[in-house]
Amino acid sequence: MEYKQYLTTEKWAKTKSKVFNLQSKRCAVCRKGVVDVHHKTYKRIFSENVEIDLVPLCRFHHFEIHKFAKEKKIPIFQATNQYIKKHKQKRKNLSWKTMSPLERKTYLGKAL
Repeated sequence: MEYKQYLTTEKWAKTKSKVFNLQSKRCAVCRKGVVDVHHKTYKRIFSENVEIDLVPLCRFHHFEIHKFAKEKKIPIFQATNQYIKKHKQKRKNLSWKTMSPLERKTYLGKAL
């Protein structure tokens, strides 16, 4: 099965839903409404790990991350992590209410 076909399957719809439930329906960078689920890696395509391989992004930041990876000539996984980390630091008022379940888990660690 080709990648574009996969994105139209019920399996992808369920995977996308899991991402939204775990990470919220907001962009990981700007926290605005999400349009896309971005693959940070294509190594496990068709059997992605929703915590590691996928991240919700608005369309603008989705394209910006791909552009950033090409400009820096680095793998998309590395580019995604660098880009999000760099731009998340600009969001100073990240509160418990706006954190996704995954961000809360990361923030609290073993306390959960």
